[in-house]
Amino acid sequence: MTTREPPEHPQHTTADDTGPTAALATARRHVELIDEQILLLVKQRSSTAAAIAAALQARGEPAQELTREGEVFDRYTAALGALGSDMAAALLRMPQGLTLRPTDSLLHACLGPPGTFTESAARTQLEPGSELLYQPSVADALASVRRKQATWATVPIENSLAGFVDATLDALAQGEPLTICSELVLPITLVLASRPDTRDLDDVQRVASHPHALAQAQPWLHSHLPEAVPVAAPSTAAAADALSTTTADYDAVLCSPQSATISGLRVLATDVLADRAAMTRFITVTQPGLTPPPSGHDRTHLTVFTPGRGSPWELGIVLTEFARQGVPVMSVEPRPLTSGFGSRYYHLDCHAHITQPGMRRALLTLRQHRIDLRYLGSYPAVDPSTANPDPP
Repeated sequence: MTTREPPEHPQHTTADDTGPTAALATARRHVELIDEQILLLVKQRSSTAAAIAAALQARGEPAQELTREGEVFDRYTAALGALGSDMAAALLRMPQGLTLRPTDSLLHACLGPPGTFTESAARTQLEPGSELLYQPSVADALASVRRKQATWATVPIENSLAGFVDATLDALAQGEPLTICSELVLPITLVLASRPDTRDLDDVQRVASHPHALAQAQPWLHSHLPEAVPVAAPSTAAAADALSTTTADYDAVLCSPQSATISGLRVLATDVLADRAAMTRFITVTQPGLTPPPSGHDRTHLTVFTPGRGSPWELGIVLTEFARQGVPVMSVEPRPLTSGFGSRYYHLDCHAHITQPGMRRALLTLRQHRIDLRYLGSYPAVDPSTANPDPP
C-alpha cells in the first residue's frame, strides 16, 4: 500500500510565513493527510471483510463471525473507550453494504394502518427526519428493511398475556439476517368498538382483532360475549378500519381507543382488560452490523435450527453450554420448520450481551459442534415495570 507520509517538519517558509499562523496551517495539513490515510485504510478493511464474508458464504458458513466481531469490539473499546465502541460498530457494519449513517432511506416501517399499537411504539423510536412506512403485516415490515426500502422496522415480539408473537419469530428466522437494535415495552388498552348504529352487546355475534388481542381479551369475551365468534385480523387497527369502511363479516372489534376514534366507531366497552396487566414488548430492527455497546442489563436473541428427528439433542448441547458459561437463558420458544414433522427451530432469549466473554466462549464452542445458529441482536433490555404510559 502506497500512502503519503505526513510531513515531520514545516516546509521552507519566508519571514512572513513564520510564527503561529504558519504552524497552524502546517498542523491542519498534517491532519488532512492523516485523514486521507484513515479513509484509505477504512475502505481497504471494508473490501477485505466483504471478501471474507463472500468466502464464508461460498463454504456454506454464516457470513457473520460473531466471536471475531466480539474480539474487534473489545480491542477498539479497550483502546479508545466509548469512541472505540462506536468505531468498531461502524466498521463491522460497512461490509454489509451500509454507510456509516443510514442516509439511503429515512423510512421507519411498522404494522399499519394508523392507529395500531405498533405505530405508537414506532413513533417513540423515530430518528430525526424519518417518517413512518405502514405495512400490512409483520413479515412485510421486516421485508422492507431487507430490501432497503426502510432503514428500520418496529414490530411486536412478545405480550405479557399471550406470549411470543409467532409471526415476528418466523419472519426473523427466515430470509436475510436482520439485527434487533432496541426494544420498548408499552401497556396495552383495548376497547370493544362497533359501528355507530350498533345498540349494545346483544347485537354482537362476531368479534375481530389481531390474534394476540383476542387472546388477551379471552376472559372478558367468555364472560360478556360467550357466543361471539372470534375473527383473526392482520392488526387491531386493520380490523377497525375494515369495519368502518367495508361490509365486514363481523360486528365489533377489539382495538385501541385511538383506533376506534380514527375509524369513527362507537365504543361499547372500555374495561376489556381491566383486571389484567397487559403489556407488549416491541423491537426495532435494522440491517446487520450495528450492535449497541453493553449496558450491564442486556438481552441477546438467537435462533437455533434443528432440522431432523434427532435434533432435540442439539438444543440440549446449546443449553448445556450456555449454563456452563454462566449465560442465563430466560426463554426457549419452539417453532416448526416447513421441512416436515420433527423439524423445528428454537428462539432463545438470553440475558447477556454478545460481547461478554461467557457468551463468546459459548458461541465458539457451539460453532465447533456445527450447531446452526442465527444471531438476531444484542441490546439494552427494558424493565417492564418502567414501561412508558399509553401514548395520547
